[in-house]
Amino acid sequence: MDELDRLGNRRTKLLKELADLTPDLHQAMRAARTGGATQNEIRERAGYKTIQQVRVILGEARATDA
Repeated sequence: MDELDRLGNRRTKLLKELADLTPDLHQAMRAARTGGATQNEIRERAGYKTIQQVRVILGEARATDA
């Protein structure tokens, strides 16, 4: 097995692990919001890069005029 195969297999396993934990993470994010956490606090604690990602997960994203 060469380096590409090793890294590709590892990436595949990590993506599956991430997919498996995402529903629980999103539930915990919504619970934190209900508990009074700010969107930015949730972003930092959950490991997301942008507030917009958090807003979408929490169902607080605003529709834009197209």
